[in-house]
Amino acid sequence: MDNARPMAPRLGGAFATGALGPVHYAGQLILARKPEDGLRELTPDNLAGGVSRGVLQAAQLVGVTPSDIEQLLPMAELSGLWTRIGASQPKVMEVWKTYAGGIGGMLSGVADLTVDGRAPDTALCVARLAKKVQRDKPFAEPLGRLADDLADYQDALARCVELLNDTTALQKAYERRKFRRMAMGIGGACFGIGVLLTLTLFLVARGRVVAVIENPDPCASLPLTASDLARVGEPLRTKALANKTQCETDRAEAQKRAEEERLRAEKEKQALAEKAAMEAACSKLATDLSTGAISSEAEAVAKETAPLLGRIAKNALEASDLGPEEPAFPCKGTPAEGAISAAYQKAVLAKPWNIPKAERLSVAAQQAIEKGAGDLPTKLKRMLGTRANDASKKAIASGKPDLIAKALAACEAAKAVGTAPHGPCEGVRTLAK
Repeated sequence: MDNARPMAPRLGGAFATGALGPVHYAGQLILARKPEDGLRELTPDNLAGGVSRGVLQAAQLVGVTPSDIEQLLPMAELSGLWTRIGASQPKVMEVWKTYAGGIGGMLSGVADLTVDGRAPDTALCVARLAKKVQRDKPFAEPLGRLADDLADYQDALARCVELLNDTTALQKAYERRKFRRMAMGIGGACFGIGVLLTLTLFLVARGRVVAVIENPDPCASLPLTASDLARVGEPLRTKALANKTQCETDRAEAQKRAEEERLRAEKEKQALAEKAAMEAACSKLATDLSTGAISSEAEAVAKETAPLLGRIAKNALEASDLGPEEPAFPCKGTPAEGAISAAYQKAVLAKPWNIPKAERLSVAAQQAIEKGAGDLPTKLKRMLGTRANDASKKAIASGKPDLIAKALAACEAAKAVGTAPHGPCEGVRTLAK
């Protein structure tokens, strides 16, 4: 360790042993005709873990912290490559199950890449796999992208090894350490204790700052001061500032979500209150219909249908209330809807001689008549059947559209009371078609 020159190559080699371990292992599996196992090893977590082991081995070799080694390496570039591989490798694994069944016989050319015991070029192995299946583009294209990403990653690791082999920063660190040891020996035990205490306090303070920055909660970095950040390198300072920005963004978004939730809850509460008020008013309207008089409160709910509802309450419907337009009732979708419909049906049956006066029965009127047909006068039923029969024959004889329309309306009315003449009415319906 006294000679700094031999130390540097050993440092690069120590890093390469750990960093390239996952890549080489994957290549060995591919060469061993286990390509699926090899490709599965090429995850960002495995690659990042290899770099972490390489950094730790290099740091232990020269007695510095891993962050000191990381400051010498292009960690941002490595992180970007992990992200790219994290996008390309899963796609390869997705299509592997579909296409890999016929690849067994194609592995001989791949396995011949390394024959002299050297570590395999994993990127080249994957590229050869892609070339072997180039006719199956859905399979070959993901393999090609992964091969390109691995080639860039291996190049980046090679540059890392060169940086660690060529740097003089750690040589100077070694020289400073030797000088400090001599000074501590000359200065005596008291001076040594003071230096050790100062160094310990610095490392403890720095470790605290690093722990805060590495905390998964970005808001943990908010209390850090400029003096705290001065204890760490530029990458960690940049990360601390990014944490603060992320924390402020997260808090703003949380506040926005809380406000949106509050507004949503208020709107929902208001809607429920309005629904309850409407149901109460509709219930009052249904009650009024059974008593024969519409209150002013019920009229406010009925709005433009108030005159019709007033006639329903008094069982005084007019012929036009039976059709051809459908009656417009309020309170649709409320519990009172059924009671309002029942009141209308009752009013229709209360003045049955309006039925033949209606130009054409609405669906609601026809349903009311069908339900109460048993209570209608027999004379009325026969009259509706006779009218339908005469109108149908007249329409069939003339073929005029207006007479056909009247005949159809008469047939529907007679059908509601069960006296529609089958033959003539069927003839009119056929003619209408």
